[in-house]
This record gives sequence, structure tokens and C-alpha cells, in this order.
Amino acid sequence: MIKQCIVLFALLIVSLEANAQEFTLLKKSFWGQAWDPGEGVFLSQLDQFYYATPNKQGYSYESRLKVGVSVSSNEVGELGRHFGYDLNARVWGLIPKEASTWVDVRSAYVEWHNLQKSNLFVKVGRILPNWGGMDEYSPIKEIFPKLVIDPLEVRSNGMVGLYGRVEEDVLDFEALGSPLFIPNFGGALYETDMSGKFYSPSRWAMPLYDTATVGKAAVPLDYKMHTPDIADVIFKLGGGVRITLRDFYDQYRFSALMMHGMDPNVRMEIYGKLTTSSFAKSNTMGGKVDMYPRFFRHTIYAFEGNIQSSTVDAHMESMYRVPDNPQDLPEYMVAPIEWKNFFAFQTKNEISFLPQLLLGLALTRQFDPYQDPNYKMPSRSLNYVVGKLYWKPLSKLSAFSASEVAVSLKEGIWKNGIEWEPMNRLSISTGLDLIMGQEDTYWGILRHQDRLWLRGTYAF
Repeated sequence: MIKQCIVLFALLIVSLEANAQEFTLLKKSFWGQAWDPGEGVFLSQLDQFYYATPNKQGYSYESRLKVGVSVSSNEVGELGRHFGYDLNARVWGLIPKEASTWVDVRSAYVEWHNLQKSNLFVKVGRILPNWGGMDEYSPIKEIFPKLVIDPLEVRSNGMVGLYGRVEEDVLDFEALGSPLFIPNFGGALYETDMSGKFYSPSRWAMPLYDTATVGKAAVPLDYKMHTPDIADVIFKLGGGVRITLRDFYDQYRFSALMMHGMDPNVRMEIYGKLTTSSFAKSNTMGGKVDMYPRFFRHTIYAFEGNIQSSTVDAHMESMYRVPDNPQDLPEYMVAPIEWKNFFAFQTKNEISFLPQLLLGLALTRQFDPYQDPNYKMPSRSLNYVVGKLYWKPLSKLSAFSASEVAVSLKEGIWKNGIEWEPMNRLSISTGLDLIMGQEDTYWGILRHQDRLWLRGTYAF
């Protein structure tokens, strides 16, 4: 029973970090890259959140300060005929501290290009190719590491290595190789307090098991998270190739991708043992729980398609993922083979004040998933519907409403917001995030974390 409870706890942590989602208001395309305010920009942003319930330290508010830079030089001639660069990085500060990382480097590379005989691009650094769609729903984006601030805010980051692309008349050839592996960062914070007890101050953390029952006795559990050697994690080679067929006017694009490398999602290895001690002629029992984060390789086969028209754009992705499961791996750590699909339609028009609508459907099939009869691991629904509405009735005022609802109708999230731009490069926005779900569902566990938010952003 102790081992089963420990395994469930660890897997819940992994599930929270691996399946965290966000809704990002995109100003160019719903499924394109997240918007950054132009080239050569320093960005400052302050977020203030007010939650329906306090966190485990008693705070019902949260402040986030984000300072970053987004600069690039990709135009021919600015650094000579063949060179360019790109830097997109941000630093986060959170009060109270609930997330476990605050540095976000989305991309940082130098580029050499030759546009004479054929369009050839070579990049070195941290690169995020334009593969896949929206960060929060794209199956293809799952091959890249994520920054997770909370389950409603997720951002894909690039891989460190070498990237090359050749553009011919109707075909593009791309290759990405990475000698350094960077896993997902962020998520709920877990730490050790003054007394040595392992706990989490984050409202997004799944509850720890403080005790387990052995016979009729309640046994306290003492957790310890071990940190793997950095050299054993980062020096892992991976890479992928992609070929794209498109027409001259870019009205359609179809891409095939194959990749083999490290899975950025962690799997937790657990060792639990029962201990006894004697003091003042009385025996006491305790449970020692050691947790070891481990990372494994996976192989990806994916297909992506985009079709554009004057009124509606269509997007689809399909990814078949085969994780590495060594024979000596404990059964609870075995990851299933997955076939993930995402389909979306986005309306567009030439009249700016008319709303834009996106409707999407995400479907996942897992082959031989691990199921323990003694417990059910809450995880995000495998099949859900996505809806987004973006409306800009005035030149300086916009609004959005975005939702994700499980096909089973047992859980979902709904986000709403309005944004006002009183002057160039300054925006003020506010909104409401709602989380709904039954107790045994992923979003249902977090359903008390509804929040009202205020945001101010200035780029200079």
C-alpha cells in the first residue's frame, strides 16, 4: 500500500508538469508562434492574480514580474549579406514563490544564409523551428522542452544544437541536431522546510501523502528528492528531419517529420522502505521515500498539414510516439505508445472589427497503457474540444474567450480577457480564468483555483 501511494504521488507530479496547458492570445494566427512586440524590443510585464482560494501558505494573490528581450537581425545586409541572429529570453520573478524556475530562453542563435542559388539557412544555438502549431495543443510541439509557470500557462522553447533548412521551389528540407538535452522546466515547486519535511507551497501541486497505513498503524512518510548528475542528463544526442511540400503561393503546406531523441517529460523512480527506531522504551515506525527523476528516449513520426483560403484556414497534426521502455523498468514507469491528433479551423476576414473563431479537436489513442487496479491516476482528458474567439471592435481594444472541454463533459477550463492599448507598445488587460471538473479528473483536482487577473505590458 505504501509503494502504491508513493507511486501515485510521484506520477501525479509528473502528470501536472507534463500535461500543463495555457491559452495564449495570439495577434497574428491562433496556431502560429506566440506574439512578440516587434524586433529590437525589451519587454516588461507585471501580472497580478487574485484566486478564489488561498494557497498552502495562506496567500490568495500572486504577483509575477517578467523582464525580457526580443531582438533579431534576419534581413539580408544588416550584418553583411549572409548573417543574422535572434534572441528571445525572459526572466520571471514570482511573489509568493510557487514555481520552480524563472529563466526562459525560447531561442538564442546566430544564422548564416545564402539566398543566391537556393535558399539555404544554417543556425547554431538554441533553436525553435516552426514545427507544429499552438504550444498548448500541438502534438509536434511536445518534442521541444516546455516552460511551465502554472497549468494555464505553458511556453515551448527551442533545442540547443545545429539547424539547417534548404528551400527549393516547392520543397523544403530541414534537419535539427542537438548534442545537449534540456528537459521541461517549471511547474509546482517542491522543497524542504526548516524541519527537513518535503512539501510544496504551490497551489498547483498535487497533495503529498503524509502517512500510510501498515496494518492498523499510521506510518509517517519522509520524502527525499534526489538530483541527478547534470552530466548524466544533458549530454544526450538527438535530432530529426522534416520535408515539406508547398505551393508557390504558400496556400498549402504538408510536412512529414521523423525524430529520435530524449523525451523532455520526466519519469519518477521511487524507492520506499519501512524503518523502525527505539527511544525511551518505545518503538516508532516511519517510511523513507526516495525519488529519482529519470529521462528516456523516444522516437517520433509526425505529419502536419495547413491549407489556407480567403475565409478559412485548416490545420492538422498527427504524431505517433514510441517511448523507450527498458526491460528492467518498473511497471509503474512504463510509458505507453501514443497516437496524437489535432484538427483545427480558423476563420479570417478582411474587416478588422469582425470576430475570428477557432474550433479544434484533440484526439489521443494510447496503446497498452499501464493501469494499476488499486488506484486511478488523474490525468488530462485524452479527447477534448478547443474553442477560441478573438474580437477587436476598436483599434485599441480587443477581447478573447477561450475554452477547452473534455469530450466526456467531465472537465474543462474557460478563459476570458479584454486588452486595451492606450499608446504604442503599452497594453493593459484583465480577465477571468475558470476551472471546472469532477473530483477524479485532472482539471477537477484544480477546480478551486479560479482567478481574476490584471496585466500591464510595456515594450521599449
